[in-house]
Amino acid sequence: MYHLYQTVGYVLKSTAVGEANRRFDIFTRELGRVRAVATSVRLSRSKLNVGLLDFEFSEFSLVRGKGDWRLTSAKPVENIYYLFSGRGEREKIRIIARVFALIDRLVPEEEKNEKMFDVLAEGIAYFIRERFFGEDARSAEAILVLRVLYCLGYIGEADELDHFYRSSDWSLDVLKKMHGVRKVAFAHINKALLESHL
Repeated sequence: MYHLYQTVGYVLKSTAVGEANRRFDIFTRELGRVRAVATSVRLSRSKLNVGLLDFEFSEFSLVRGKGDWRLTSAKPVENIYYLFSGRGEREKIRIIARVFALIDRLVPEEEKNEKMFDVLAEGIAYFIRERFFGEDARSAEAILVLRVLYCLGYIGEADELDHFYRSSDWSLDVLKKMHGVRKVAFAHINKALLESHL
């Protein structure tokens, strides 16, 4: 008998498998990053079509099968892509896409990291709550990526950046403070990614 896992998470990406199935990379709070297959999801009659779009934040039901995860249900909560697209904030979509790709690349499968999930959720909530563009958007990306990498242990001590990656504070004031040290932040980010060898 298989145990049914209930969790919330973000659909990082999806890939077609065979003629009707699809594989989903999902970042969850309880299970970490999970790669799960949804059977027959590409058929028009599938009930799983809803809640499994890329950039969807959903409630998932998963079963651990022999060697892989299977999705049994997905209930959509919010689609980040459509939300930002509808508000004309395409720059935020590109930022979230890069952050999701980073998580998909760096986070090992089935390694629980509640702190990083919370950091991501807080960042996305701020992106949704506040309207910002240009310099502020680039600073927001730097802060979010720093915090994700810090949770993964890829960012070392850096006094001028300490407040940004140790804090969970999101505000326009924090974005403005990042403007002055953004080059330093991206230098640390690039160094961390280079040293990850991933």
